[in-house]
Amino acid sequence: MSMLLSQLLELLSFPPSTVLAGRAGLDRPVQSVNIMDVPDMIRYLNKNELLLTNAYVMKDDPDQLVRLVRDMFDKGCAGLMISSRRFLLSHPKKLLDEADRLSFPVIEPPQGITLGDIANRSIGYILENKTSQLRYAIESHRHFTDILLRGKGLTEIIEALAALSGQSVMLYDDKLEPLAVPSSLSDTAQDFLSQQLRPALQDALPFAEFTRFCLINGPEGKGVSVSVYPIQTYLLCGYLVVSGEPTSEQSHADLAAEQAANVIQFEMLKMQAVKERSRRYKNEFFADVIEGRISTEQELLYRGRRYKLAADCKYLTVAAKYDQSSSAKLSLPETRLEQLYEWLKPELNRRGWECLRFIKNDNVVLLLPNTIPDASLEDMLAAVADTAEQQLQAAVSFGIGKPIDELIGIPTAYREATDALDFGYSCGKTRFVQNYNNREMIDLFRLIPSKDLLAFYRDTLQPFNELDEKERVDLLHTLKVYYNSNCRIADTAASLYIHRNTVIYRLDKCAQLLGRGLNNPNDSLRFRVAFLIEPLLRS
Repeated sequence: MSMLLSQLLELLSFPPSTVLAGRAGLDRPVQSVNIMDVPDMIRYLNKNELLLTNAYVMKDDPDQLVRLVRDMFDKGCAGLMISSRRFLLSHPKKLLDEADRLSFPVIEPPQGITLGDIANRSIGYILENKTSQLRYAIESHRHFTDILLRGKGLTEIIEALAALSGQSVMLYDDKLEPLAVPSSLSDTAQDFLSQQLRPALQDALPFAEFTRFCLINGPEGKGVSVSVYPIQTYLLCGYLVVSGEPTSEQSHADLAAEQAANVIQFEMLKMQAVKERSRRYKNEFFADVIEGRISTEQELLYRGRRYKLAADCKYLTVAAKYDQSSSAKLSLPETRLEQLYEWLKPELNRRGWECLRFIKNDNVVLLLPNTIPDASLEDMLAAVADTAEQQLQAAVSFGIGKPIDELIGIPTAYREATDALDFGYSCGKTRFVQNYNNREMIDLFRLIPSKDLLAFYRDTLQPFNELDEKERVDLLHTLKVYYNSNCRIADTAASLYIHRNTVIYRLDKCAQLLGRGLNNPNDSLRFRVAFLIEPLLRS
């Protein structure tokens, strides 16, 4: 919270200074004061610095002052205090016009006061202001920390912040779902937060650092200043959002909000540590289950009761995994896996599914109550994969094991789910849902090298290569429909919308080209396989 130039001028206990030009810029922050009178002084100035000078080096070229004002404005300096009585007869009109145009303050110091006295007193007031800010920040931090030490939580912290700042305060998670809502929040403020502020924040997600913006249509038609403080541990945990009437200066409320954000960050880090320890115990328990170190259902139920494993519930085991190159079996970064772990449960709950979850190797494993058909589960997981790609910017695939009747079958179901995942990856799939019971024949052909499939396909259809393209297409299409119709001529003719005699003619022509009948089991299987792998070769 910097001191404003207008505040500094009021505090100086001299006869009043004269603002010659750029009065609209008196709200510029000032953090330091410098006295300088060298030709290239702009090189030594810093942002938010007030320059004191007598313009001796520029007395013969007043246009240099105009260039100095422009350069100081570009650098973000606070203002220029120039004593002109000794070396300049008057302030050049160009200088004052340019200062007004840029809203950059040009100030005449009081008569009889040296620039050194002005600099010393200014620095003293600036340091006093910084000391006051630091003292307030320490007191605010102690106040919020005491709330936690008394056993209170995040809601009490934001209620204390709202009382200190006199503004509306909300704590959201990283998806902008409310984490803590103060009880003192009025109905009007709640409507504003849900209907206007939250949608505006969602449009701007994610916030990597402190952000402040203004909403025009606030409660009662007033403008609202919104400050967003990201709560960041090793993961982005949420946002502290403070909203209130716009102000031209940073107030003590901002200092209090910064300290509240720091305390909330430490509290959430502690909560994450507790959650991680609990998750580590759960992962170790299920690792013992999968690796066979728990051999009886009674022991499994006894140790698993804290995770709500139920003996009378039939479970489906699902393995979820981020897609990655099958040639590079590298473990995913732990934070990425934890992100998927944390994201999956609320996403499934939103769709009406309860689940147990744990991490094993580079998979997030889900135990879902087997209460709906497998087809519905596949559709639901496909929709979850679509949402994951949008929200996590990553492709996620799922493998589904067979339902288990007893908890002791979890290890087998886990292996089935991971086998289903591996099978899907070996077929070249991405962002897929693979059921262990649902391996199609085409999936088996995906395991055969493409060059071998192509050789088989060309060899099978080689007798048709001498025909012109139209006749070749007609004959092969008729033959394909004939086999799909279980070798029934009437059904083939109905499917192709042609006369049955045309079908008979085309099939006879095929038999002549092949030199044998079409109903031989081996030949029939060969052509069926060729027609099945044709789309695979085309893709």
